[in-house]
Amino acid sequence: MLHLLEGSAANLVRIKIGGTLTDADHQAFLKRIHEVIEKYGSVRILCEADNLEGWDNLSAWDDATLSLRERERVGRVAIVADASARKWMERMVEPFVNARFFTPEQSEEAWNWAVEGAQEEIDREWIRRTAYYHWEAAGRPNCDGTQFWFEAEHDLLHSR
Repeated sequence: MLHLLEGSAANLVRIKIGGTLTDADHQAFLKRIHEVIEKYGSVRILCEADNLEGWDNLSAWDDATLSLRERERVGRVAIVADASARKWMERMVEPFVNARFFTPEQSEEAWNWAVEGAQEEIDREWIRRTAYYHWEAAGRPNCDGTQFWFEAEHDLLHSR
């Protein structure tokens, strides 16, 4: 079973998993991951594992294809799990570069680590997209784009 939890911050997706993950459960997770990537450009994941037994073959394949397609867009993956669940989880997060395990007693530390620097990451992506939009609106001039980047930074600062 997989549950999307409330309290996710910006580009953080928080889930709780247990039992055997099914393809149907996992599709909801993948949908949420893609929504967050579309909106923010990247995603961070906080996963709380409780009584995890594993996953069926289809959800394992989904996990592998997510990591291959979106690897560079998945930032920190914080996993809160006991020792038995950690065995299963190590295989699941192996493709992700920036994954870290926490014990259940370290839940707050996991949250803090997962969200650390997230707003700056979101701001950079917003600036990148806005600068690109300005560059396109200007007719795609042959330049290094610095002017458009500075305009986007200005826009962000004045929108707050």
